[in-house]
Amino acid sequence: MTNKFACCACVSAVLPDWRRRVLPLLSDQFQGDEHQAVSGVTALIALIRKYPYFLGVMALVILVFTAEVNVSRWQPAFLTQSDVRQSSPDLTTTDRAATGLPTMSKTEAANHQEGREPLLTIDSASSYEDLKAQLEPLADTDYPVALRTLAQIYEYCANYAVSPEMFHQAREAMSELVPENAEAYMRIAKTVDTRCSRLDGGDPIPMELRQLSLMQAAEAGDTYSRIKLAVMSGDNVSPGEIDAMVDDALMGGDPQAILALGDLMAMPGAGEKYAEFSGTGAQFAWMVFACRNGPPGLCDRNSHLMTNLCLYQGTCRYQNLEEYVRTEVFTGEQSGKLDQIIRQIQDRSQIAY
Repeated sequence: MTNKFACCACVSAVLPDWRRRVLPLLSDQFQGDEHQAVSGVTALIALIRKYPYFLGVMALVILVFTAEVNVSRWQPAFLTQSDVRQSSPDLTTTDRAATGLPTMSKTEAANHQEGREPLLTIDSASSYEDLKAQLEPLADTDYPVALRTLAQIYEYCANYAVSPEMFHQAREAMSELVPENAEAYMRIAKTVDTRCSRLDGGDPIPMELRQLSLMQAAEAGDTYSRIKLAVMSGDNVSPGEIDAMVDDALMGGDPQAILALGDLMAMPGAGEKYAEFSGTGAQFAWMVFACRNGPPGLCDRNSHLMTNLCLYQGTCRYQNLEEYVRTEVFTGEQSGKLDQIIRQIQDRSQIAY
């Protein structure tokens, strides 16, 4: 579900404001006849002449979409949500820091002063090959958060690994089409290149690899991974399973798991206990709640979340997710509704502040 949306959003990011920006070019080629310009093959040729990288961009979109569709169909029958129904392990602060898992508790964060630098995390690592090397010994022992983080690495680098050259061509083409985002696109492309270029020797990443890591983490009790798998399976999740995952995410105090609830609770009437906190608007309340109570890097402009919003939706000017939500989703008087839902979620949670 989420992956397919990202693919479609990629097309929107590459060609924003289609009628305003591109059709005038085509109309010039066909004496102002916009409909003729859109319908003819010659229109595509005109577009390619104007934007040389267009073919590369569209090829990248097609490759990524094909890969995502294949993954969405790869649903092994031997693993169900019921099979992995178990609460997340009670991790210590040291465990969380060592594997890149943020902590909700501000008290824990303040007390984590143990005289040593924390190990690499998903947000702090400049090279994901180095981060992977750190995680693999833990993953080999079925440590759930290590497996989860490997899945996040594969997800982050998947599009880049299809073809680094086409990835950069796409960013250059997007920068030409949306000049106001050019600086952000280039900054993100540089970060992705640094993080992903050495991962697995630069080889393409089989999408099944990410799925497998999520499944292994879910089997080991990781709530975040259970939620991600539920979102991938679409409607094949019972209300009881949704309620159980929400309970575990709130009681476990894992901000990444609560952030992932945004996608799960986007479906109207999701679950039974939490149905009133579901739907298009409510999903953002879950995400903002997670951002407020998680570490600073979880939802800032350099986070995975905001990077995806920039690359695939052209939303690059916001400093964090809450600023985006209050500007683009809950505007004006609706902002009070967002605060109300967040307060209700907070009342249901078992997080220590």
